[in-house]
Amino acid sequence: FQVHLPPSINTKEIKIAPMLLQPLIENSIWHGLATKEGDRKLELKIAKESNMIKIAVADNGIGRKQAQLLKNKSGHQSQAIDNLRERIMYYKPTVDSQLSLVEIEDLTDANGIACGTRCTIYFPLNPVTLF
Repeated sequence: FQVHLPPSINTKEIKIAPMLLQPLIENSIWHGLATKEGDRKLELKIAKESNMIKIAVADNGIGRKQAQLLKNKSGHQSQAIDNLRERIMYYKPTVDSQLSLVEIEDLTDANGIACGTRCTIYFPLNPVTLF
C-alpha cells in the first residue's frame, strides 16, 4: 500500500469522510487483489488540479472483467459503487455540485492485458469538510 500526498496539500485544512473513500479501497482489495497471485499493490494518489483535490485509488489486481467472472460464479452482488454514488449525491448540495466520481478505468499492460483498475474522485478545494 502506498500513499502519494504532495507536501503542497495541507491535510489540516482538508477533511474527507472515510465513507467516501472506503468503498473504493475495499473494492480494490476484495475484487482486484484478493484473488491475485504474486505481487499486489494498492496506491492512493492525492493531487491538486485547479480548484479541486483529485484522489485516485489504483490497484494492480485482476481487473474488472475477470472480477466480474468470479463474481458471477459466486453470486455476490457488490453495492459499493452504487452506495458511493448515493453518498456523493447526498453531499453535492453542500459543496456546489463539484464532488464527483469521475471515472472507473481498466488498466492494461503494453500487450493489452488487464493489470488493475483505477477509480478517481474529485473534491472541491476550499478548505473542505465532508463528514
